[in-house]
Amino acid sequence: MGESLPLILLLGVAVIGMLFMSQRGKKQQAKQSDFRNTLEPGQQVMTSSGQLGAVVEVVGDAVTIETTPGVQTRWVKAAIQAVPPQFASVLEPAESTEALEALDTGEATYVDDVLTDPGAERPSYGTAQDRDDEGTSGPARA
Repeated sequence: MGESLPLILLLGVAVIGMLFMSQRGKKQQAKQSDFRNTLEPGQQVMTSSGQLGAVVEVVGDAVTIETTPGVQTRWVKAAIQAVPPQFASVLEPAESTEALEALDTGEATYVDDVLTDPGAERPSYGTAQDRDDEGTSGPARA
């Protein structure tokens, strides 16, 4: 009996630890379930794959989110979660008032997601053939 006491104590501690971990997991699942059941249009969310956006519509188990203006995607509710605090700043509007006014007046446009002056010359990177002729791309040739 004396030799098995440490083993019994070790098993008892392991069982108690598993019970605490199980309770914690259940609380997290309940919290996520409550969040998903109270989704409303306009609410900022993040998908399980890291896509950020705003809820547009919730129909049954389907959630439509808008990631950028005019781009909407449908997700199952189980893939939707709250935006973690470290990503909240990503959802803040990055444009300044001056930049938005420039867009409205036509003084600037979005090109490749960069605010640019429409009169500015865009850099030319050449074609793949040009770069290949200069030996700057592709496998080395003998």
